[in-house]
Amino acid sequence: MIKYGKLTNVNPGQMQGRVYFPDDDILSPWLPFLVPTNTTYIMPAIDSHVVCHVDDELESGHILGAYYNESDLPNGPTGRQYTRIVFPDGSQIEQNSTANTLTITGAGASGLVEIVAGTMIAKFGKQKIQIERNGDSLKAIISDLITQLEVLTVVCSAPGSPSTIPVNIAALTAIKARANLMFG
Repeated sequence: MIKYGKLTNVNPGQMQGRVYFPDDDILSPWLPFLVPTNTTYIMPAIDSHVVCHVDDELESGHILGAYYNESDLPNGPTGRQYTRIVFPDGSQIEQNSTANTLTITGAGASGLVEIVAGTMIAKFGKQKIQIERNGDSLKAIISDLITQLEVLTVVCSAPGSPSTIPVNIAALTAIKARANLMFG
């Protein structure tokens, strides 16, 4: 039978929860969550309204999922084009199929969003951006480039005559190579 209740406890390691059924004034035993695939890990929040499929004695069954109600409405814009995951700290991932956008929003004190793709790491915080690859950072590359430009020295044999290549060309070439590694 289908029953509606409120999630009171979760066991994240076992993917189970306990549900209070107010119509029967009964707290269920531990029930497994139904998920789209066994590679999906999403735990409903405590106090979420959930729908369950249980036996007549309310002793076994499954938690089929949470549902929206008047007190728990979607957070953010709605429409068929949106897919959104909102995390307990307020961070979220939103995909808009009409605009072809994927938006990742960090919350909390740092607001940190970190994207890792192989050896490339991009960190975006409220006050800074950090991009790294293979242990080198974009900040270090730019800093080294500025240092070399500050000490840039070229030799001219006479005013108006062509200058030689910069004395620090090896350092500038090495910085270029690091930037090429960073950005392919």
